[in-house]
Amino acid sequence: MLAGRVKLVARGVGERTVVLAIRGPGELVGEMAALGGTRRSATAIADEDVELGLLSGEDFRGYLRDHPDAALVLLRTLVGRMTEATRGLVELATQDSVGRVARRLIELGANHGGARTGPYELELTQDELASWTGATRETVSRALRLMRQLGWVSTGHRTITVLDPAAVRERGGEGGSSGQT
Repeated sequence: MLAGRVKLVARGVGERTVVLAIRGPGELVGEMAALGGTRRSATAIADEDVELGLLSGEDFRGYLRDHPDAALVLLRTLVGRMTEATRGLVELATQDSVGRVARRLIELGANHGGARTGPYELELTQDELASWTGATRETVSRALRLMRQLGWVSTGHRTITVLDPAAVRERGGEGGSSGQT
């Protein structure tokens, strides 16, 4: 991807959509299907205007054969994505909904401008956050209500403002403790 951002989504049971990742400039999309010669496992949805470079699977595999250093970079990228996926599975199994919502708010803040220490606003709906956390909209709404009561976030029409990133980061498990409240 040359410019813009896309959400990678997959459909689960009952046509429920789950956000798998967000990819931005400099990142590959569709490389696993190209490498495996299989159909894609996710759908890319543009969140904004996107500029892409395109290679066929055959051309991509040929490039990697001709440029082994690029293949090693791709392997490191794929290992990172597998680590991220494993961490997500552990998170789903061990964190409650407030912890998962907190973690996603911090990740989304980092994806849209680096590490955040002061308040920042995210443009997303509770439905989008629910699909990103693997929870229902109602569960996300309850988690956000608690976070509002604690003064960690405020919410508006299609926006969530993280007012206290340090508290949200700690509750999401990034502060060295479980952050349970």
